[in-house]
Amino acid sequence: MNEKIGIECCAVRCNGKIFALDRPNRHNNCLWFMNDELGGKPKDRVEQGFLTSYGEFVDRETANNIALFAGQIKEKNLRELFSEDLWDDRADEFPNYYPPPE
Repeated sequence: MNEKIGIECCAVRCNGKIFALDRPNRHNNCLWFMNDELGGKPKDRVEQGFLTSYGEFVDRETANNIALFAGQIKEKNLRELFSEDLWDDRADEFPNYYPPPE
């Protein structure tokens, strides 16, 4: 693969299972999605992160470095990447926003 790695979407991971949603979704949307899929809030630890363009889950700190290297953000945050750093919240333009509007 010669393609440069970048950040594709936000995601959460619980017990090795990854729950990811396309932009403009945020981590809270991923958490709602995970809870719906699991039938409630998990008792186990939930880690917030991102999926890379290679489909790999990375934590917020690693994602911060990747986004900077890929030119997706102009300057590195102090510690962690947030979805707000990558895309703005225009849910009306994206039909895949979770949960779907009623």
